[in-house]
Amino acid sequence: MYLRVYLSFLDDMAVRGFDGARGKDKLGVAVSREGRLIKINRGLHRLAMAQRLGLDCVPVRVMAVHREWWQRITGGATGQEALERVADGLRDCMPEQRPGELDPAEWPSEFDWPV
Repeated sequence: MYLRVYLSFLDDMAVRGFDGARGKDKLGVAVSREGRLIKINRGLHRLAMAQRLGLDCVPVRVMAVHREWWQRITGGATGQEALERVADGLRDCMPEQRPGELDPAEWPSEFDWPV
């Protein structure tokens, strides 16, 4: 039954596209210091389905912005001007595609996890 629910979501997404209102929560992202989007909360199944279907884009909610990116984009502006610069800057943000420098080069096998 669990799998049938997800297959139903997948079929619906294939026909109608990504529906941001379908899940309980918005897909949350953070903006890295380099200006790349990093998925941080909720919606992993929906995102995986969208990727599997090859959808070009999905709606996300920006939950956090790295201070260095913010400062670079706003250039010292404050208030409404800073928010407008950030909104413009977000249009150029692309999803992160590679592991970060702190990610392990290899993940332990299922039997190598510490107990």
